[in-house]
Amino acid sequence: MKILPCFGFLCPALALATAEPPPLPIKVVIVSMFQNEGQPGERRLWQERLHLDQRLPLPAGHSDVWTDGQGVLVYTTGMGVSNAAASTTALGLDPRFDLREAYWLVAGISGIDPADGSMGSAVWTRYVVDGGLAHELDAREIPETWSTGFLPLGSARPFERKPDRPMDPSQVFALNPRLAEWAYELTKDTVLPDSPELARRRSEFIGYPNAQRPPFVLLGDNLSSSTFWHGARMTKFGNDWVDFWTGHRGNFTTKAMEDSGTLQALRNLARAGRVDFGRVLVLRTASNHTMQSPDMTAWQSLARERGAALTAFNEALEAAFVVGNRVVQKILADWPAARTTPPGAVAAIAPLPDDPACDAADRAFMVRANALARAAVEHGNHPFSALLVKDGVVIFEYENTIYSTRDLTQHAETGLIGKATQRFDPATLAACTLYASTEPCIMCCGAIRWAGIRRVVYGTTATQLMRVVGSVIAASRPAGAEPPAPAVAPSPPPLECREVFARTEPSVQVKGPLLEAEGLAIHEAYWPRDPVLSARLAAERK
Repeated sequence: MKILPCFGFLCPALALATAEPPPLPIKVVIVSMFQNEGQPGERRLWQERLHLDQRLPLPAGHSDVWTDGQGVLVYTTGMGVSNAAASTTALGLDPRFDLREAYWLVAGISGIDPADGSMGSAVWTRYVVDGGLAHELDAREIPETWSTGFLPLGSARPFERKPDRPMDPSQVFALNPRLAEWAYELTKDTVLPDSPELARRRSEFIGYPNAQRPPFVLLGDNLSSSTFWHGARMTKFGNDWVDFWTGHRGNFTTKAMEDSGTLQALRNLARAGRVDFGRVLVLRTASNHTMQSPDMTAWQSLARERGAALTAFNEALEAAFVVGNRVVQKILADWPAARTTPPGAVAAIAPLPDDPACDAADRAFMVRANALARAAVEHGNHPFSALLVKDGVVIFEYENTIYSTRDLTQHAETGLIGKATQRFDPATLAACTLYASTEPCIMCCGAIRWAGIRRVVYGTTATQLMRVVGSVIAASRPAGAEPPAPAVAPSPPPLECREVFARTEPSVQVKGPLLEAEGLAIHEAYWPRDPVLSARLAAERK
């Protein structure tokens, strides 16, 4: 009889030898879209400069992945929406990586609308809109009264919105506005690569002041489709398409080919608990414009804007790294805090719903007011703005200037009214709507009342603003520390402007809040950096 040997004593060791290693915790994923070996591309600078030398196969993806083994990873999706979705899904489902706390940075080149930025500029994205899901008519059969033959799915004519039909959730992707604002604030002063050739090309865009600026960092929105389209009419379509799908909240700034696929995959992975969609950033840098300069035809412009011949190809690749790496390094440096809470989330303050009495025109003007509030911060002031609109046209606008003028009464509304009353007669002012990025204070209500303005629309409520400032103050104190005794009596809750007008001028119509999520993001990004508030908090800590 043959006796089989017993190797039971080896079983524990054998089990240990064959056990799968634990997944690698990832802190930052850098998403590139194209890279030819040995050639300039979106992945190469990240690989070389961050020493991402460990190459790991990703058989179900477009390319392998590279990592430093310490929590930073880069991969390449391949060009186009479908490649981006497939490669991102392959990475997200790979059991070798723990991506639950990872930040995702899409960093790639794009075309830019010359109305918004210059070649070589860098754009932090708030909305990504898909440009491929649609109905389309041949250009030769478009009705003469239509602006385009490219129609939203389910619509019988351009930009027809049907209230009873919900939008396709894979058509528009709203990124974390506070995270995007934080990234913008962190990088807005970055000096970007420039060259004499870029300066020469900028000079061709007469009538487009932003296109003639040296490369700069800005906020904007992206249109994503796998078609490299070009021209003034297509750029007009891009603006209309993004405006439509974002409910007038977005502004078409860049055109790229992959982002809606990447974000659809990440949204699906988030539902599966594999990633956190609130930690996604999209940075697109401008390698070219989406349209021709005034002295060229569209096809002439397209003929010279191809592949590596794109005007700002190398500058855009460099800008993507220079700007994006500032964010990556900040996340890594602050990892104990960033691991639990995304940067920019000063306070978990839920935005109030839009006032249903506000219409599409109100939303469009509030988008402008929020942009002007950001400009006020860039000019060294508080994030407030005001617009004066008559018959659907902005006739005057003004930013808060209390720091630059050293005049505490120069709120956006009082400054606007002080200047506007010198230009316009009382009848004109009475026919205007005043749009304020944040609810007017009592002083500003008085100015509005004496100017005779009859309609006011505001964005963020004063109460919510006070909550943001209060959260900044609370976050500055050590855990468990008692707040110091105030030197003066604390301020009472802000008086709503509706109540002020009800007591002083009941004929003033007040609408709001409107687009408060965007307004809160602006305030939450600004107030931790306000010089007066920061000095006060520093004094308290001594």
